[in-house]
This record gives sequence, C-alpha cells and structure tokens, in this order.
Amino acid sequence: LSSREIDAVLNEGSHAHLGCRRGNEIYVVPVTYARDGDYLYSHSRRGKKIEMMRSHPHVCIQVEDVKSLFKWRSVVVHAKFEELEELEAARGMRLLMLRISELERARGLTPLEIEISAILSKAVIYRFRIEEATGRSEGYEAED
Repeated sequence: LSSREIDAVLNEGSHAHLGCRRGNEIYVVPVTYARDGDYLYSHSRRGKKIEMMRSHPHVCIQVEDVKSLFKWRSVVVHAKFEELEELEAARGMRLLMLRISELERARGLTPLEIEISAILSKAVIYRFRIEEATGRSEGYEAED
C-alpha cells in the first residue's frame, strides 16, 4: 500500500489487534483506538497488557479493512507504547471519547458520552508513537 492508502486505513479504522511481549511470552488482544497524526491513542484497565507494555514498550499493531475474502487491506504498525499522565491523558481521553461517540452515532445508537467518560476515567490512557507502517491489499486498485 502507498503511504496515502496506509493513512486511509489507519484514519478510517477504530479497532486493531495489538501484539506485545514480555520475555518469551507474546500476547495479542483487540483494542479500540483513535488516530491523531503520528500517534494511535487507546485505553485499558490495569492488567496483563499494560504490565507487558510497561516492561517492553515496542509493540506491533495490525489494522484491517475487510470488505470480503477477496477485497481487503491490512496495515501493520511498529510503534512504541507511551503511558500518558495529566494533560496528555486528558487529551487522549477526549480523542477516544469523540471517536467512540462518532462510531456509535454512525451505527444509529444514542451517544454514550457519560458512560464512555466513566469507563475511561478508570482506565490507563496511552498512545503508540508510530515508528513504521506497512500495508498490503487484495482486490483494490493500487494508488500511485
């Protein structure tokens, strides 16, 4: 994929698969994210994933746009985990609230800002600084 196509997949997406590791243990889990420039913002309660990223901040993130078995795009991002505090955490929380609310409205559901705020207030807010992104596709015309 071209850099423009990679940007489109990351900007349009909201869910990803996060791969992190600690020692010989590899852990892959789904995450929700909001993109802002060179960063993907996300959240989680404290637990295994957060502990693993704190001990080894280099992660791999996969975002996909699947229309069918024969028409899909996939982006793999190598990034560095950065736990956020105070003003940066508040900024990240606002980005996530806006993105999640936008997605819920697009699905025809009532905005859940109050519930989202309550969930995020108990979460660790973090971001991934994108270091490298590559992509592949099938069934899409290549952009120049």
